[in-house]
Amino acid sequence: MLHHGVCNMTTSDTELKHNAIGFWRVVFQGVSSTAPAAIVASITAGSAYAGGSVPLSFVIAFIAVLFTIVAIHQYSKKVSHAGGYYAYVSRSAGPFLGIFTGLLLIGYQIADLAFLPLFFVILVQYSLQYLAGVVLPTYAWVIVALVSIVAWSIPPYLGIKPSLNYSIVFGLAEVIALGAAAIAVIIVSGPQNTVSVFTPQYSPTGINGVFLGGIFAVTSFLGYGSVTTLGEEAENPKKTIGRALLADTLIAGLFFILFSYAYTIGWGPANMSGFTNALIPGTIETRQVLGLVPALLITFFALESFFNSSLSFTNSAIRYLYGFSRDNHVFPRSISKVHESSGSPRKALLIIVSSYTVLSLAMGYVFGLFMGFVLLATVATIFSLTVHIIVNSTVSFIYKGSEKNILVHIVLPAVASLMFLFIIFSTVYPVSYPIVYAPIAALVWALVSMGMVFTVRARKPEEYKNAGMYSTTD
Repeated sequence: MLHHGVCNMTTSDTELKHNAIGFWRVVFQGVSSTAPAAIVASITAGSAYAGGSVPLSFVIAFIAVLFTIVAIHQYSKKVSHAGGYYAYVSRSAGPFLGIFTGLLLIGYQIADLAFLPLFFVILVQYSLQYLAGVVLPTYAWVIVALVSIVAWSIPPYLGIKPSLNYSIVFGLAEVIALGAAAIAVIIVSGPQNTVSVFTPQYSPTGINGVFLGGIFAVTSFLGYGSVTTLGEEAENPKKTIGRALLADTLIAGLFFILFSYAYTIGWGPANMSGFTNALIPGTIETRQVLGLVPALLITFFALESFFNSSLSFTNSAIRYLYGFSRDNHVFPRSISKVHESSGSPRKALLIIVSSYTVLSLAMGYVFGLFMGFVLLATVATIFSLTVHIIVNSTVSFIYKGSEKNILVHIVLPAVASLMFLFIIFSTVYPVSYPIVYAPIAALVWALVSMGMVFTVRARKPEEYKNAGMYSTTD
């Protein structure tokens, strides 16, 4: 159970349950994290920049994600660790970059979980108003946000299996129901169907707007790599994780392209400014095109999708923090304690939930619900893309000699990294307020993280040296 000299880590209170999760549970951890029905939020934000060319933004995001899962798949053949990318990079490129990657991941996890309650509240408020004529009082958003956070934190508290059983049932239902709605919209739209939405033709600022819209398209995919944090609980993880990663990315990607195309065509690609301003355009369009019952159905699944995604992200975040804190460098090892019966790292759960709750409420109060969501989603995307650039750039280091393949380990990951760099650059230039605050916030956290790594290297040299080396599967 030990690896590279790490000691005193074999006690049962710091071990996750091995071989507890089969292939399809792992797949739907990834699918649920990407929140298929919550694509409405990404289209709404993405259309603000890409206009009627937002389906092209989703195609670009899908291609970039397919390229980058090559590196993750290759890593998963070598390393099975609850810390996911943190352990991958630590073992290939060394502890400095590994711990730095881990701290960026913490920023990503918290920012991502923080934006989910904000858009959930938007959906609740505007859906009630549009479908039932009910207007909630101004302060109600705080209550709805807090209740939702408590609700989707309960399954992770009970353990990984109850959470993933829920994710399989409702994740599959989401894809089927919304896929059927998208196909129906395409059929009803008839002669309005056109491939021109897959060009920059309808973007207000051309290709730059398409790539800026790609930030929010990539946001739809956020979570596809959450399967890596199940590396110590999955059956045969060095095969299962990579296969599940490919399966959940293909399911999510094809669905996102289909849905973004259908609802752009149904609304009218030249009129997407109205789509953006509607805030719940999916519900409005479905009611106008298909009727009230389908609109109620799509609203239910959109709300449920945020619930499902949030609990899946929570499962991923607490396992990541568990694997990170177990190494006792930046965070104390006590955080990695797991509950005896549920197998859940409940201390990690408390820290993650309390952190993102405070951030979510603060952003909603200062910037408003929608702009708070947009800023947090942009920060999360920048962190995610930066981490994946690091993962893409270091995967070749873990393969030696004849194992190394130039195409798989260097060329394809490099292509993904270039696409991600272009998307990140689009958040900075041309300057767009208040979006520009997002890369500034990400840069500040990156500098703070680098300072923490230097501190760990100086004060805890042994723990620093063994970062990411220990896994209960070793």
